[in-house]
Amino acid sequence: MKLYYNPQSRAVIAKWMLDECGAGYEIVPIDFAKREHKAPEFLKINPAGKLPALVDGDTKVFENAAICLYLGDKFPEANLAPKVGALERGRYLSLMVYSTSQLEPAMGDMLLKVQPLPQRGWPEFETVKDVIEGELGDPRQVLHLLDACIHVDAFDHHGPLAGVREHLTGEVQSAPRGGLDAPKLHVRG
Repeated sequence: MKLYYNPQSRAVIAKWMLDECGAGYEIVPIDFAKREHKAPEFLKINPAGKLPALVDGDTKVFENAAICLYLGDKFPEANLAPKVGALERGRYLSLMVYSTSQLEPAMGDMLLKVQPLPQRGWPEFETVKDVIEGELGDPRQVLHLLDACIHVDAFDHHGPLAGVREHLTGEVQSAPRGGLDAPKLHVRG
């Protein structure tokens, strides 16, 4: 597998998931200054010209949620996703998509101090935070996660929603924070 990667991008989430799965992979560095993510060769992998992108043989996957879902299914022994047919599977899929359709834009509005508009399709950040807290449990963990002050070691990495926790944690940690450097992931191991 090849992960197209820049440490100052959301590709850190996909890399983290690959590491948690114990997958063998190659990093293909992408230089934003050289606009390598807009090169015709890269656009064949991800037509949006964004990171992350994963190539596994003839399979091309882009967007963090899609990559995390793909890897969770490809590496069932890592126990990061419920098996197809498991009762938890529907909720797992919903939360994975929720992270990009609701959490990420609400967090962007909050960070940019933009008032969310109902017609845009997502609620304010506090509402999203309450939903995630309700779904993932322990409010102390969720509040730390959503305040981007977490230590990932505190999370239970083994269970049917572990992939969701890692994806959501990565979404929060990769959020822009006033020009700071790339996120520092505190991954166990």
